[in-house]
Amino acid sequence: MRRLEEVLRLILDKLERIERLLLAVDAESAEVIKLASKFTLLLSLPASRALDLANRAVNIFRLHGGMDEVSKAIIEALVVKDEVTISELTRLVRLVRGSASRRIVTERIRRLEKMGLVITERRGNRVLVKLRV
Repeated sequence: MRRLEEVLRLILDKLERIERLLLAVDAESAEVIKLASKFTLLLSLPASRALDLANRAVNIFRLHGGMDEVSKAIIEALVVKDEVTISELTRLVRLVRGSASRRIVTERIRRLEKMGLVITERRGNRVLVKLRV
């Protein structure tokens, strides 16, 4: 019983330290951590790679504020993949968001292209999308 109490005390101490650290993290760092967690869990990326990619995505969000959730999901997907077809991108956005239609993804790609964030390139009957930044 005593050993169990010691283990529980250690766990509670660690949780309190984690909580203090999280409270000290600024909003942008918290967003990076949250996004990196999503990349790690959904896409099975190593934590260090997920942190680098999440940091890149959050920097894009910060520089180009006011993006809707679908546009953010597109940026997240393009940060992870170098270039993808619209069909692949739609699947990735569905994975990240839970839902997405090809029409809406195509619409947002056009908007992001006008903002100078993405480039589209036609190769045969396929349209490839990649980040410009």
